[in-house]
Amino acid sequence: MAKNLSKRAKFIIGVPIGAIFAGVLVLPFLLMLVPNPNPVKITSLANQRVGTYLDTGRGLYKLYPYSSSQANFPEGAPAAIEQPCVYIKYRQLDGLSSYGIYEYSSSQPVPVRKTIKSKSILQILPRGRLAPGLYYVTAARNGMFGGKDYFYFKVGSKDSKNTLLISRGSGYMLFL
Repeated sequence: MAKNLSKRAKFIIGVPIGAIFAGVLVLPFLLMLVPNPNPVKITSLANQRVGTYLDTGRGLYKLYPYSSSQANFPEGAPAAIEQPCVYIKYRQLDGLSSYGIYEYSSSQPVPVRKTIKSKSILQILPRGRLAPGLYYVTAARNGMFGGKDYFYFKVGSKDSKNTLLISRGSGYMLFL
């Protein structure tokens, strides 16, 4: 039957089948490029180029950037048991008003103290203790025309009935 088909018909049938076959072969490799939204524990900021980091009091974690606010709080967001501290490290920092911590449910800003640790590192520390709950950090991206990124984290307590504390080496992760 294939002998009865014209070259054009073979082309029209072959191209989509070939594209599907190529897609099936390439898809696993493309999925390996998708970033992992789970926090990564790091030892220090010294060997990091850029990013936003959460010091949970028991370890330093690199936060996953979201380019838009999330309607549902990300499940893999790290949690701090003690007073969290946020570090933002970029090649060049924007105006300080472009960075802050907000309550997730109300989007109300948390009063913070911002300290420039070096020309590329900004420390954001809440002025008071954060109540257990969900929070996010906003950080400017690529200057005044770049927009902002969102980074999510939780604050919990060891006493909370809805928390699960998991030891990871010398640090701890708390899942609410």
